[in-house]
Amino acid sequence: MRYVNLQGLDLSGANLKNTDLNLAKLQGVDLSGANLEETRLNRTNLRFALLSGANLKGAFLNQANLQGILDVIEEQLAQAYKLRCATMPDGSRYDGRFNLEGDLADARFLHVDTNDPAAMADFYAISTKEYENGQAWVRIHLPLLWKQFMEKERLLEIKSDSDHHFS
Repeated sequence: MRYVNLQGLDLSGANLKNTDLNLAKLQGVDLSGANLEETRLNRTNLRFALLSGANLKGAFLNQANLQGILDVIEEQLAQAYKLRCATMPDGSRYDGRFNLEGDLADARFLHVDTNDPAAMADFYAISTKEYENGQAWVRIHLPLLWKQFMEKERLLEIKSDSDHHFS
């Protein structure tokens, strides 16, 4: 489905797991509650899409345009695999704040010193100050985000177990 134009469609609740949507036009698409796990969305235009409750676990979002998405939360973005050079909902460039596994793997592959803020800032194509601000943000907020995520996962497991017992 690479390069596909799905602008404005209602794909809420769709299972798009592992789908290749690289370079797709998804402006204004309703992806609320959609499963985008491990979906390739590199260089995809998601401007003003709806992502409330969408599963972004392991999603590839390199250079994706997320500008204007009002209902995505940090917890969702922190589960992505890559966000390097993505345009964030507020219009800023992704600053590396989530230390995503895929981004860090790419940096190591390119022989970038992941412990050097200036080198990582270059890798993310942002200023050193922006990178350092992102790392300061993560030290404060990421533990809370993961705690909230784990609590939601636990509640889903409890619900799933109770559904099996009563079916």
